[in-house]
Amino acid sequence: MKTHAQEYSDSKIRCTSLRIGHHFFIVLIVALVLNVFTLYGQVSNTSPTFDLGSETGLSAGQASASKNISKLLRVSDKDRGQLLTWSILTAPVVGTVSGFPAFALSGRASIAPDATLLYKPTPGQVGMDEFTIEISDGLNSSILIVHVTLLEAEPPSDPGNIDAINQSDTSRTISIVQQWNDINVPFGTFYEDLVLPDYAGVTYGNGEGEVLPISWYPSNFNGNVSGPYLLTGDLLLTPGSINDAYKKAQITIRVLPNLSPEKIILNDSILGSWPFEDPEFPPNLFTTQDPDDEVHNYQLVDGPGDSDNCKFSVDGGILIMKDRSYLEDQNKFLIRVRSTDSNNNSIEQAFIIYYLPQGSSEETKTVEVPNAFSPNGDGINDVWIVPELKDYQNVDIKVFDRSGALMFHTSNPLQGWDGRNPNGKVIAGAYYYAIKVGEINLKKQGVLILLTN
Repeated sequence: MKTHAQEYSDSKIRCTSLRIGHHFFIVLIVALVLNVFTLYGQVSNTSPTFDLGSETGLSAGQASASKNISKLLRVSDKDRGQLLTWSILTAPVVGTVSGFPAFALSGRASIAPDATLLYKPTPGQVGMDEFTIEISDGLNSSILIVHVTLLEAEPPSDPGNIDAINQSDTSRTISIVQQWNDINVPFGTFYEDLVLPDYAGVTYGNGEGEVLPISWYPSNFNGNVSGPYLLTGDLLLTPGSINDAYKKAQITIRVLPNLSPEKIILNDSILGSWPFEDPEFPPNLFTTQDPDDEVHNYQLVDGPGDSDNCKFSVDGGILIMKDRSYLEDQNKFLIRVRSTDSNNNSIEQAFIIYYLPQGSSEETKTVEVPNAFSPNGDGINDVWIVPELKDYQNVDIKVFDRSGALMFHTSNPLQGWDGRNPNGKVIAGAYYYAIKVGEINLKKQGVLILLTN
């Protein structure tokens, strides 16, 4: 039988064990909760973002002292307790930056780095410069591209010149920037070919207006992908004007959808010889009239007018008869062809192919064709013409460039070619001619050299 002292001791041990077990359970629950929050935080962590977006601008005189760019690099990050790091991703080409890396704690909006970050132009340099800053919270990051316009003289109220802003008349602060309607451009347009406004009208806080030059940058514009693109540009300030809100010129460029091919062209419906007399200028070559694309894929397809598809193949846009024995009892063939551009837009077209056996005419006659001319305006041999065709009526004359594009076409034997392409330009080089004379069943092909010297 236990004494009172032993029972008290046993009870104290049990209570202590219960307290220890209870505390351990609480600690375990807290640890699990912390792990869950940690895991959740890692999964839902938001990236720090620059207040000015992904691109901004800065103007500086080529002889300027260092420009304080800390205000341009403010970021927002709602996640608490993370160490934010500003670092150089790509350095300027003609200037220098200093003060990096810089740090600050996350958890609020418009966070400034804890150091003074500077950009210094290289004396004597005028034009454009660019550098990229990365902000990282250790898990995610964002970048800011800074476009620098280097001027001959210092812009007094440039946003990067903090002292000038503080000393300027605040009534000259830009409050409204002109807006434009969207610009539609064809598919495949290059950024360099965009016609963008050179100036933007602005309104200041005092109600005055002014027109300021714009320095645009391309952002993510891609003329080979249809859709809207928002382009932004820096306003190049005049003395006394202020843009401490970093307002930008903005315009939306809409790249229109890729247009489908319009027409398939066969350079000769008379079946040519095989192998070709001149591989650089093959007969029976397909090309496509297309407002947006230059490269197309050709294949024979089922559909109306396909009865003789099985007797042909298309290789590199050239129609080839699989077996010349078909010509023993047939001289007219029906085929159907599909042309597909790089965006999978296509067009189909049926063609009739004829075969004219050699020597089938009542009279065998050759025609001498000049193989060179020089349309340089000297009055000598400026036009390519075939004099021996003047007595024939059923004449077809075509000239193609090396890609198979039609340069010249006439059924008038007295009409010559002056060497100009459809764009009105004269380009020296080798061309391919194809001549047919119906009266004598004559078909002649060859190379024509265009000289400009």
